[in-house]
Amino acid sequence: MTWLWKLHPSFWLPRGDQGAVTTEYVVLVGFVGVTVAAAIAGLGPVLLSSYERARGLLICPLP
Repeated sequence: MTWLWKLHPSFWLPRGDQGAVTTEYVVLVGFVGVTVAAAIAGLGPVLLSSYERARGLLICPLP
């Protein structure tokens, strides 16, 4: 009967708030990552056209 206490959730659930801090960190990093990805996706065509125009000016034999 002494093994029954191991079945109680308080035995295998983490104690303290270390898990909460880790969860907050993961959510924050995920949010920043999604925001940066959305910004890159939104600015992608503009940046690409600017890059191609600058590359064309640098490669041009006669300015």
